Amino acid sequence: MHDPRFLQEAGASAEGWLRVSTAVDPAAAPAPPAARAFDTAFRARHGGPAPLYAAEAYDAVHLPARCARDLGRAQVGRGDLLPTLRGTTHQGVSRTYAFERANGTYTGDGLFFYEVASGRFRFLGTRSTTWPA
Repeated sequence: MHDPRFLQEAGASAEGWLRVSTAVDPAAAPAPPAARAFDTAFRARHGGPAPLYAAEAYDAVHLPARCARDLGRAQVGRGDLLPTLRGTTHQGVSRTYAFERANGTYTGDGLFFYEVASGRFRFLGTRSTTWPA
């Protein structure tokens, strides 16, 4: 439901809806500063705003690439990466990625809250910034 098609198809009926998404809006405040910097760089390079999930895609490439680089080997296979990924905390542009070493369960905060206002998704924040414990 965090998709421009929802806004187009629902029209005025979407107004006021709350959405939970795994995608950060890098151009919005209070987006993480690294996400805003990513959006600025993306706009400069591509002439427009970063599309939905662009920051997450960037992180999805850089996290395993960093782990592979940190292994310091010429050849790295999937089996080499698993133990490294499980012990890694990676500050991506969209969020911090962290995993339980024992089983690989994701332990980071990856939920972003939006409200539909004036026909657009208005970023409210993350679970921890919007509704702190």
